Amino acid sequence: MKSTVAESPKYVLGLLNSALLDFFLKRVSTTMRGGFFRYFTRYRTTPIRSINFAEPADKASHDRMVHLVEHMLSVHKQLPAAKAPHDKTVLQGPDRRDGPAD
Repeated sequence: MKSTVAESPKYVLGLLNSALLDFFLKRVSTTMRGGFFRYFTRYRTTPIRSINFAEPADKASHDRMVHLVEHMLSVHKQLPAAKAPHDKTVLQGPDRRDGPAD
C-alpha cells in the first residue's frame, strides 16, 4: 500500500526525537513505574503540521530536518568503530561530550 504522506519518514523521525514533541507527549501520557511513559492511540493528533512543498520555506525546513536526521544516523553508525576516546568525543559533538544532560 502506497503512503499518501508526502513528508519523509526521516522528517517525522526528527520531530519525534525533538525535545518539544517529547515534552508534549509526556504531558498527555501516563507515567508508568520506572519513569516510562505509556502512549495511547487516542493521541493520534500530534502537533505535527503538514509540509506545503509548494512553499519554498516549508520545503527547505523539511529538507534540512531530513539532512540532519541522515547526518545523525550516519554518526550513530560510526560511533562503535571509533576506538580512541577523542574520536568518540568528536563524533558525539560539543553537546554530548559529557553524556546526556537529563
